[in-house]
Amino acid sequence: MTGYFFVAYFTLFGLSIQYAAITLLTALLLVSTVVDFRHTIIPDETNFFGMGAGLVLATAFPALHGASAGWEGLLRATMGLLAGGGIVYLTGMIGDF
Repeated sequence: MTGYFFVAYFTLFGLSIQYAAITLLTALLLVSTVVDFRHTIIPDETNFFGMGAGLVLATAFPALHGASAGWEGLLRATMGLLAGGGIVYLTGMIGDF
């Protein structure tokens, strides 16, 4: 499955920074998905690494977020991280009731 994603991304982006970023984050997502299905947990290691990698990539390559400056890419990535994390946290809180 991973190979299919990587080939599809290569045909879309070629050998570029977009390709490297999306394949890294897709691999992390696939690892988290398989571990979650098998053990009903999502490992913090893959989450935190993915969050850090996303912030670093957004700062180093702001064009990934349509930004022109590193700080703007970091700001957009941070907003996305907080929105996504907030939704997951809220879902967990609701599930505890």
